[in-house]
Amino acid sequence: PLPENVSLEQGALVEPIACAVRAAELASVQPSHTVLVTGVGPIGLFIVQALKAHGVGRIIAVDLNKDRLEMASRLGATTISPEEADTVEEVRRITDGKGVDIAVDAVGVGVTRNQCVQSVTSGGRVIFEGLHDAESMLPINTMIRNEVTCIGSFAYSSLNFGTALRWLAEGRIGLEGGIIESPLEEGAQWFERLLGNQGKVSKVLLHAQ
Repeated sequence: PLPENVSLEQGALVEPIACAVRAAELASVQPSHTVLVTGVGPIGLFIVQALKAHGVGRIIAVDLNKDRLEMASRLGATTISPEEADTVEEVRRITDGKGVDIAVDAVGVGVTRNQCVQSVTSGGRVIFEGLHDAESMLPINTMIRNEVTCIGSFAYSSLNFGTALRWLAEGRIGLEGGIIESPLEEGAQWFERLLGNQGKVSKVLLHAQ
């Protein structure tokens, strides 16, 4: 059931928001942490907001899509475009060589997974959220020597779902722009478009006619 102030369209965002709430929970974030988020599609944007809700003041967001980076910047994140700078080197520069306390991969490919592992400080934590590649090569010796903790994050608990709905109803989390509404029969076309540079699109809502 949705609160009266939450529309059906907003309610459709609760599920992905809950995934972000879960990732932030598993990361055990603290306000003093510096956190890297690779990939700021819908889940990544929600993760940035979930981190902000936990009081995290320093967030670094990485994406190839400049429109999405602009959305992350408006949410208060420092942004990196891999087309303009090496992600790991730029993270080290921003953090004065220390690296981040936590890195969240919301993409799920070998490159971004490795970037997250290489960007965390010794004793840091990596949350793997993205499901794109089934397998990836990782720098295991680096992970062992630096005592990096890696955790997979999948879906959410009922408590996470309730938190997501409450935050949405309170206006603490959501998408301010980039939401496209389209007929259900155009869904396959949108999946293809989203694989490329789709512009200022953060989420596509499909309506049954």
